[in-house]
This record gives sequence, structure tokens and C-alpha cells, in this order.
Amino acid sequence: ASTNILEITSALTCMSWLISAETVLAVIEVVKSKVMHSNELVRKKAVMVIHRCLQKMPEIISEVHYINNARLLP
Repeated sequence: ASTNILEITSALTCMSWLISAETVLAVIEVVKSKVMHSNELVRKKAVMVIHRCLQKMPEIISEVHYINNARLLP
């Protein structure tokens, strides 16, 4: 996994455009880990991808319900 912020945010942006119902389960764990990243832009992009995943596959809500309680500040 990259530690470069530009690479991470670019990948998350691409994921939000390319995600499909078939690929949601393959990427959701990686995206969830980015919600607690130290960089606010990475956290924002991760939430954006999770939102897109929920649009494509609403039944994964149980996978991401913990985000309501996540500490999003550094």
C-alpha cells in the first residue's frame, strides 16, 4: 500500500467512478481503513467511495455502520 497522499486520493477518486456492484465487496475493507487516515482529504475521498458503494450495493450497510461512531478528526 502506498503512503503517498496523491496516489491514495487518486485511487479513491477512480474507485468512486469505476465501482460496480460486483467489485464493492473486493474494495470495501481497504476503503474502510482509509476513513481513519490522518489526512482529511483521504478521509473525505474514502467516505465518498463508501457512499458510492452503498448506492451500488445497499445491503453492505452493516459493513460500514461503524462510521457513524468513527473519530474523523486527526
